[in-house]
Amino acid sequence: FRSEKRVEAIKARNFEIPAWGGFQLSAFCIGVDEFFIPGEEIVLFSAPWELIKLVQYYLDNDEEREKMRRQANRRSRSHTYDSRFQAIVQWLENEAR
Repeated sequence: FRSEKRVEAIKARNFEIPAWGGFQLSAFCIGVDEFFIPGEEIVLFSAPWELIKLVQYYLDNDEEREKMRRQANRRSRSHTYDSRFQAIVQWLENEAR
């Protein structure tokens, strides 16, 4: 369970998991906290031992896991291609005025 990588990067799956209604327990990656609130919408780990503890904790705490899953799903809607393009178009329209 060792990796040569030293830093994780944010990926599409960080958005796809909550968008499709999944609970996200993921390795920490730089920038993910700009899109989701760790500990409220997603759960991040930094070490393998931490992952094991968190998996057990969230398997034992269904209500908390479900609440986070729902919150992340709502937040993910603001990160779709449609919502991003709408924001760009709105910005362009405002700039044209």
